[in-house]
Amino acid sequence: MVLMSDAMAQETGKSETTREDFIRLDIAYIIGGQVYNDNFLYNPGFNLYGTYGIYLNERVSTGLGTGVQLFRDEKFIPVFIELSGFISKKKNTRLLSFQFGYSFAWSESLRNLTNSRLNGGIYLNAGFGRKFYLNEVISIILNISYRHQFAEFQYEVFNLSNYRERINYDMLVIGTSFMF
Repeated sequence: MVLMSDAMAQETGKSETTREDFIRLDIAYIIGGQVYNDNFLYNPGFNLYGTYGIYLNERVSTGLGTGVQLFRDEKFIPVFIELSGFISKKKNTRLLSFQFGYSFAWSESLRNLTNSRLNGGIYLNAGFGRKFYLNEVISIILNISYRHQFAEFQYEVFNLSNYRERINYDMLVIGTSFMF
């Protein structure tokens, strides 16, 4: 009886307006650049992302997302899965997030070079932030994260030899999200 009453109390205590899914739109400024031939090349940019997710429970959510990262010459389109954890059950709370996926890439500066191209690679993003509850429909999240993007530069020299070089983008990302 005690177990049954506890289970029933938890079930009835659940709010009728609790959403089980969400849509989040992110806009962020990217501070960082690429590591190429043991040199760091400063290359700032920004990103626009969209994520559709579900709440696994009151403190954990997961989702699928995509978007675009825009730099001076390079563009990336990541496709990722995300896992977020909320520190408390309060409506205004801190959060931790992790994204893992793959990015497709191209470069505007390589467009005029024959037999040269930029390939995408693995995409990683880990960060923390604060969620501010506005109403039942929308919340705003302010966050900061570390992002690492792998890429590969392919080129041909004098139509004789093909070369591949790995490029790493290390970035600090400061952003705002709107969660619906």
